[in-house]
Amino acid sequence: MKRQNIIVSGVAMMLLASVLTWQLSFEIDEAAAHGSGHDARLQLADVGEVDAVAKVVQSKVEVKKLSIRDEGRQSAADKLPISNEREAYTTGVTRRKTPYDHAAFIDRWRPKATGKADVMYTGIFKEYNDSTNTPRPGALIENAVVLILYGGRFGGHYFAKYALPRMNVHFFKCFPYRLHVFYEEPVDTDELPALRRLVMNTNVTFEKVDFRQLPKGVSESDVARWKSEGVQKKFQGRGYRQMCRFWAGVVWTFATLQRYTYYLRLDTDSIIPSPVLSDPFHRLIASSCQYGFNRLKGENPHVTTKLWETTLDWMRTEPSLTPGVVERVKSVALKNGVYWGPMYYNNFEVGTFALKNHGLYQSFFRFADSHEPFGIFRYRWGDAPLHTIGIAAALPSSSWYCNYTRKEFPYQHNPHKRDIKPLQDPVC
Repeated sequence: MKRQNIIVSGVAMMLLASVLTWQLSFEIDEAAAHGSGHDARLQLADVGEVDAVAKVVQSKVEVKKLSIRDEGRQSAADKLPISNEREAYTTGVTRRKTPYDHAAFIDRWRPKATGKADVMYTGIFKEYNDSTNTPRPGALIENAVVLILYGGRFGGHYFAKYALPRMNVHFFKCFPYRLHVFYEEPVDTDELPALRRLVMNTNVTFEKVDFRQLPKGVSESDVARWKSEGVQKKFQGRGYRQMCRFWAGVVWTFATLQRYTYYLRLDTDSIIPSPVLSDPFHRLIASSCQYGFNRLKGENPHVTTKLWETTLDWMRTEPSLTPGVVERVKSVALKNGVYWGPMYYNNFEVGTFALKNHGLYQSFFRFADSHEPFGIFRYRWGDAPLHTIGIAAALPSSSWYCNYTRKEFPYQHNPHKRDIKPLQDPVC
């Protein structure tokens, strides 16, 4: 009996040993096949994959939330009556013909009151150091102004909902320079006070401009015919061409602006996406610049037809031009002997009124405005290529130009609303 028990125990031990040996051999083979740290790496990979998926899901959730919020605002905006004569920027469709309460729409996007929300900024403008021509840190330049022309397609919805609130928070909160807004008809009487309430951080002046007047030698029938001929049918109409004429030369002679020395121009579709961290006028003065821009590019050749020929005619007839000025204009305007339509992109620009009222600058503008082919209205010459030639004639040295980077002055021109970042509260 004992012998049988010993034999059974021995068989059991052998079987157990075989099982253990097989299990050990399997684990060793697995380790050899996958590497000693396989389990740990697998866990890390799983975690990383989950995190990546979670981020994607979270981003989709956030996008959905934003979409829902935008849809909510959109539906609220859609409830506002829009006249048959105006097109809703956000929908791109013409709505029923009912009275259009633009002021109510503007007030809808007004920032919430924070105690002093309705108190206009009336702070004292500090002087800059005349002995060194360098502004004191934190001082505002008293004779500087921000200029905007209000009206047209983007004059209402886009400007009030996106552009102006960001100008107010991202620029005027830390740099409360005076804002001078030119406006054209039609503008409701209660629309301007509503706009004023959107700019809580500075003083605002409104000035009406009359775009009915055309240059001598140009009639309304001429403009109607020119803008409907050939390729011109694809480009902007009368109002836009009047705007180009306004910025190219007309505005700089206004009596209401003669008190100022420096200007910053923005448009109703100019977006300041983040807080401006340095004063653009300080940079202009400290660098002894007369003109500041953020990029130089070429214009569409379809809207510069005969512009260079007109420039050559002006240079042949302007008695005060020297050979040096002629060569300077050619050096800017020509590439390999061919006019390339250069333009300082002036939807954002910083400069001096002295430059825009320089004798050569105004001489060129008046010549282009009053002589055949009347290209501003016939060929939709833009204010940017026109003023680029005028600046090249007036400024004798490239050191008088300042190139502003996007870090110095964050700027976007007419981005889609989905690409516009939320407001950020600056520290100043």
